[in-house]
This record gives sequence, structure tokens and C-alpha cells, in this order.
Amino acid sequence: MTHILFRDLSLLGGIVFYAVFSLFFLSLQEINFFWILLINFIVSTILLGTIRFFYHKERPIKESYSTVIEKINASSFPSMHAWRVGMIFMSFYLYYSHLIVTSVFLFIVAVFVCISRVYLKRHYVVDVIVGFLAGILQAFAISKLF
Repeated sequence: MTHILFRDLSLLGGIVFYAVFSLFFLSLQEINFFWILLINFIVSTILLGTIRFFYHKERPIKESYSTVIEKINASSFPSMHAWRVGMIFMSFYLYYSHLIVTSVFLFIVAVFVCISRVYLKRHYVVDVIVGFLAGILQAFAISKLF
């Protein structure tokens, strides 16, 4: 039961959830927030891909790879799921600062996504901490550009 819960929680840091989350705000005509999420996604993908290209760290359960893209995906550091939930939390908090309760809820969900990545043996603790902090810092920097 716990494994299924953490597996499902982990999906909240995945690319599909991020896309649905972004498109949801686009459907609400929140164009500026949608652009913030989209730019964050593009920047994070470039940064993470670059980090993982030059620094490969094996996951707790090692994955095999035969191409550069597979090697980047098989790398543990930093956690992209943690990076994404950090971006979602901070972007939402900065853009909708008046919704404190929702921001606190998103923070708690983000922390559980990070815990799920360690529990599922996809990352080490340092991977999710660095990923989460990178997502927060990046979202803060992107928000200052807008």
C-alpha cells in the first residue's frame, strides 16, 4: 500500500503532470503564469540535461543505458521530479502570494514527492534536496524576469 501511494505521489513531479498543470492555467486564461511555467520547464530541462551530461551519478538501483539520452535519464543527480515540484511550488507562491493556504499545501505535496523519490530508490537524499532547491531558486529567478 505504501509503495503504491509513493509511486502515485511521485507522478506529481513528472512531465505529464507538469504539462497538465500548465495547460490548466492556460485554460483559465492565466497566460502570464502559463508562460512562467513554460519558461521554467524549458530552462530546467536544459540545465538538468547539461548537469547530467557532464556529471553522471548512478541511481540507487542502477539503470543501464546505451545512448546519451538514456545516460542522462539514468542519472540520479539532481532529481528532476524534485526540481519540477520546487518550480511549481515557488512559481505558484510568488504569482499567487495571497493564496497562502494553497501555497502551504503545495509545499507539503512537494516535500512528499521528494520523499517518494528516495523511498522508491530512484534518488539519494542529496539528489532531491539539490533538485528541490534548484527548482525554487530557478522559479524565483524567472519570476524576477517577469
